[in-house]
Amino acid sequence: MKKPIAKKTIILYILKMLKDGSSKDKPITLTNMTKVLNSMDIPCDRKTVGRNVEYLIEFGYPIVRLARGGCYFEQIEHFSKNDSNLLVELIEKNISKFENKNIKSILIH
Repeated sequence: MKKPIAKKTIILYILKMLKDGSSKDKPITLTNMTKVLNSMDIPCDRKTVGRNVEYLIEFGYPIVRLARGGCYFEQIEHFSKNDSNLLVELIEKNISKFENKNIKSILIH
């Protein structure tokens, strides 16, 4: 007998669908995510999916919800080592402009 999937894993499946299967050009609708979950024998409705998407956004994941019902995981480009070094140089040059001197010690360390 197949072990039932815990309801608490729904949010993980939603995150995976958004990260791996969506983009700005190809958003996924809440209805389609619901259909995928139900096809995997994970019973849920569109409202459950929407609520879980909101939880992920509140938690800080870069998920964009569109007015027409779709959403996608916004891929954030990471800085290369050279870009990071340039950013540190710019901060160090302009550090005197910061009013709070504690910021300087935090940024340098």
